[in-house]
Amino acid sequence: MGEDYVGYEAVGVKKLRSGGIVFEMNSQEAAEILQSTDVKDLFAENFGGGVEVKPRSYPVVVDHVPTSFRITLKTQELEYQVIEEHNNLPGGSVVDARWIKPPSRRSSTQTTASLALHLNSAQAANQVIRNGLLIANKRVMARKMLFEPRRCFKCHNTGGSHLAVACPQDQDICGKCSGKHRTSDCVVSESSKMKCPACSKQGHAAGDVTCLVFQQQRRLYLSSNPLNYYRFYLLAEDEASWERILTENHLFLKPRNLDKAP
Repeated sequence: MGEDYVGYEAVGVKKLRSGGIVFEMNSQEAAEILQSTDVKDLFAENFGGGVEVKPRSYPVVVDHVPTSFRITLKTQELEYQVIEEHNNLPGGSVVDARWIKPPSRRSSTQTTASLALHLNSAQAANQVIRNGLLIANKRVMARKMLFEPRRCFKCHNTGGSHLAVACPQDQDICGKCSGKHRTSDCVVSESSKMKCPACSKQGHAAGDVTCLVFQQQRRLYLSSNPLNYYRFYLLAEDEASWERILTENHLFLKPRNLDKAP
């Protein structure tokens, strides 16, 4: 790619389940150069296959955001700028924002909801986790998004080794009523009539936080990911980011397991 880029190398490559590829560069500077517009486009062109280079993002969960906060394709860039300006974040820090639960599934009286906010650096994400945010004229708190088990949306196996695209089951299982049809085709809407395919209990759908099977799988998965034990995104040069989470409210772990954290 030219003499200007001699010394910048990829030292590791990992293929994701989604089909994407993660490159680990030999320095922070090399990663930043690869993400610059000119180099990114040149890299994608030479890589072939119509690939797109996407920078790593650092997601946080922002709780109790007023539902009056609106995000649309037409206004999202402006909304991101407003968040950055109101919270003293560098320009371009916010790269994505979306409601964790689709607005269509909210109750008619719901006034706040949780927002997944993706930032372009660990520093920006840690600032948000530490200070919270001002959104829609309300001060709200944020937390690091934890690594959680994936769920197959065809058979609704949680914490397994496959997703829907590679599900070994021939028949779709409904996540709402456990019937043999797609969840999107289900006519059941009342929770009292739902039947979870994971635990076979009435009263909730697959992936519900009250499901004992989901809770068990989530607990095991969270405890097996060392980064989940830290409140912030780890930065070698910032010792404050090494703060560990020591309450089971964050990890849904039994207190005795916390002593075994790496």
